[in-house]
Amino acid sequence: MRVAWLAPGPLDQPTGGYVYDARMVRALERAGDTVTILDPSREALAPSSFDVVVGDELAHREVGRVFARLALPRVLVVHHLAAWEHGAWLRRAALLAAELACLHRADRVVTPSPFVARRLARLGIRAETVLPGADRLPLRPRADPGSGVRLLAVGSLVPRKRLGLVLDALDRLGDPAVLLDVVGEARAPAYAGAIRARVARSSHLARTVRLLGAVGEGTLADAYAAASALVLASSLEGYGMVLTEALHAGLPVLAARTSAIPEVVTDGREALLFDAGSLDAVLRAFATTPEIRVAMSTAAAARRASLPTWAASEARFIDLVRHTRRS
Repeated sequence: MRVAWLAPGPLDQPTGGYVYDARMVRALERAGDTVTILDPSREALAPSSFDVVVGDELAHREVGRVFARLALPRVLVVHHLAAWEHGAWLRRAALLAAELACLHRADRVVTPSPFVARRLARLGIRAETVLPGADRLPLRPRADPGSGVRLLAVGSLVPRKRLGLVLDALDRLGDPAVLLDVVGEARAPAYAGAIRARVARSSHLARTVRLLGAVGEGTLADAYAAASALVLASSLEGYGMVLTEALHAGLPVLAARTSAIPEVVTDGREALLFDAGSLDAVLRAFATTPEIRVAMSTAAAARRASLPTWAASEARFIDLVRHTRRS
């Protein structure tokens, strides 16, 4: 099978969506298929060279235009809609119209979470769910969960990750024994600059917060092993691959009660979920109660056996693409 994969930029970028796409591309290639990655904003697609085309909805305008003029089978991967990120009604409505035009041109829609599939269903779009695997990173020996508190935030520095909420709560907590490592690429330069400025203007945060930027898989595995909990304050997560990767590492989760997050982790067991107003209390309880940290770490490690694997997810994705081509 000859596959054209339409993506907005190289697939080696360290975000969940790009990791998902890159894993599926490599799986297709291992299965004997030929995959050509194209940037639809810069490269033309010759239909006679391919049997099926897969597009990432992140580039919905360009992918939609390509889909409109193709007679090939078309698969669209949707991590979440850009319209869901915007509060301004006019901007949200314009984005949704453009995204729906792309969605309606696809023969099959694949999404990494039931949450996204349900939201698409309310828009009249039927989607298949292929969960991301949780076992991408090597396992490292975990630090003692009862001693010390090192929080870990993993995600691009963009507004919807709401890292500022975490920094403000840590500043109010004012505990020099509670540390925070932030791993993530500065994909929104203005927001990343504001985060750096927020850390710099607080003597407490300047001593307890490290902004590490993007890191490789081995370093990320080390960070999961050294941490006491993953903290994720996002306003929107289509799935939140970092959540299951943390659980696979035996790492508890402190996360916002938004979007897909309550479906991925269990509040009161391996996770403590918070609303914006309850983050301070959650941080304080986790930081000051070793028994909570130990119990949550045990519960997180117990989830490992039930988490999705990349091998199973990749096999399902390949099956869906091949079925689309046949039908």
